[in-house]
Amino acid sequence: MSDPAERPSKVHLSLADLTDEERAMLPKNGQSLEMFLTLIGTRRLALQRKRVKGEIERDQDVKAESMQPRETAKIIQLPIFPQETRPTVNALARSALFAAIQGKDRQKLWNEKIASAEGVEIFFTGEQFNQDDHDTFMQLVTMASQKPLGDYVTIPAHTLLKALGRGTSGKEHNQLRIEIKRLVFGGVEVKTKEYEYFGHLIDDAIQDKDSRYWCLKLNKNLKPLYSQTAYTLIDWEQRKLLKGKDLARWLHTEIVTHANPFPRSVVYLHEKSGSKTVELYKFRQLLKKALDNLKSIGVITSWEIDVSDLVHVDRGVDIPASQQRYLTKPKARRRPTRQARE
Repeated sequence: MSDPAERPSKVHLSLADLTDEERAMLPKNGQSLEMFLTLIGTRRLALQRKRVKGEIERDQDVKAESMQPRETAKIIQLPIFPQETRPTVNALARSALFAAIQGKDRQKLWNEKIASAEGVEIFFTGEQFNQDDHDTFMQLVTMASQKPLGDYVTIPAHTLLKALGRGTSGKEHNQLRIEIKRLVFGGVEVKTKEYEYFGHLIDDAIQDKDSRYWCLKLNKNLKPLYSQTAYTLIDWEQRKLLKGKDLARWLHTEIVTHANPFPRSVVYLHEKSGSKTVELYKFRQLLKKALDNLKSIGVITSWEIDVSDLVHVDRGVDIPASQQRYLTKPKARRRPTRQARE
């Protein structure tokens, strides 16, 4: 039997033209057979016209789509970081987001405004970050920078711990797991003149329990935080020498993000570091010790707290080439802002 679709223009059919399905619909009264065959033919013609119209419309859609310029998938890549350095985001390093606190002093925050430098607003939700979390985040960013931002990257936990200058016992593995979990669940909002960021620093992470390999993904929207002037490369070997020294590590990133640091008040540093030391005189004692730590490893060459309680530091001549462009001809020292003097 021929296919009914091959006879689209035939309206009046004979019994031989019907399909088995159509035969089952034959009227019992033979007097209405002719009308039935006409209706079947008309129905077929309408269906065929509808099909042809649909094909024409699809052809037009395909043609229109082919005329549109195709967008090439844009690969977002972080900068290439020299092996001996790690990147710290300036706006974050100069704030209390990664506070100079010990683990026991952490608090759970909800949309909390974080102390930050002038011109920057930071809000945070989650379990408070500290300098150990900052080290882990900087290391993860470095290791993930070899792939497009937002792609999953596989990292051996053992390699990650060794890069952080830590041991590889079960205790260190568990600490690393908790830090990664904290970075995944912590919600960060950063507003600067250059960008506005909302999200988690790490989107998600999974660890294979047998191999202990981590598979994780940085937030693909982190790119503005690593634009040319938004981050600073720090000496990683120097950084590892400050292991366990919370205030010294916070000062380290705060100081090196300035090519030519100007005086900061003790009160300013107390607030921006997120220190839990309540009495200012006790904080001042801790600050002096931290400054000595930085001097001993060559981050600064000298420091002084003057009679106005302003902290002066000298970085000497060991300033990265990436920051040299910010230095100007010798002139009067810039007067600290009102915020820094308070």
